[in-house]
Amino acid sequence: MAETLGPFREGVGLRRRAHPLCRGTDFKGPLRNEAEVIRTITGLAPFRRGYPGVTLMSCIAGRMKRLKGGHGMRTSPILAAAALGFLVWTISPSCAQPFQASTASLTNASNPSGFGLTLTTVPAGKLLVIEFLSAACNPTGAAGVVPNPLRVTTQVDHWIALTPGNTVGLAVATYPARIYASPGSKVNLTLFPTTSAATVSCNVAISGTLTPAK
Repeated sequence: MAETLGPFREGVGLRRRAHPLCRGTDFKGPLRNEAEVIRTITGLAPFRRGYPGVTLMSCIAGRMKRLKGGHGMRTSPILAAAALGFLVWTISPSCAQPFQASTASLTNASNPSGFGLTLTTVPAGKLLVIEFLSAACNPTGAAGVVPNPLRVTTQVDHWIALTPGNTVGLAVATYPARIYASPGSKVNLTLFPTTSAATVSCNVAISGTLTPAK
C-alpha cells in the first residue's frame, strides 16, 4: 500500500508539474465534476486556481476511466465511490483528524465553578466538531436521584436528554450531534439535578473530528 501511495503523495503540492501517472489526462467534463466533489469534501482550493491536489485527483480519475475502456468512471458507481474515498484520504490526510475523549469522573455534585468538569480543551488552531455523544449514569449512594439532563457547554449550552433506567440513578444517552468548539475553548460537562454531595456518577464519551480553523 505504501508503495502505491508514494507516487500519488509526491504529486501533491507541486504546482504546474504533471504527475507521472497523469500526463495527457483530459481535464474536462465528468473529471472536472469529480474534482469539484472531492475539493468540496476536502476543503482544497477552488478548481479554477489550479490547485495541484485537484489536478492530481482529476488525473487519477482519468486514468481509471481509461483503464475501464473509457467508461469506468461513468458506469461503475462502486469504483467511483472507492476512488472518492481513496483520493480524499491520500490527498488531504490531515484535513480532518478523528477525535475521542471520555471521562468516568462526572458526578452531580454541585461545583462553585458552575459546571461539573472539563472534558477536553480544543487544541490551538483546530476546530472540534462533536458528532456523537454517549453517557451511562449509575447511583453512587442510597439517596439516588433521577439524573436528567446532561449539559454540554462549548461557546453555548447544549442539553442532552437522559433516558432513565429501571432503578433510580440509572440513565443512558446515545446522541448523534453536530456541536462545535472553537480553538482553545473548553468542553464542559454538567449533570443535573445537582446536589451538595454526589448521588450519581456518569461515564461520558464524545467522538468527532478536529479540522484546521479557518
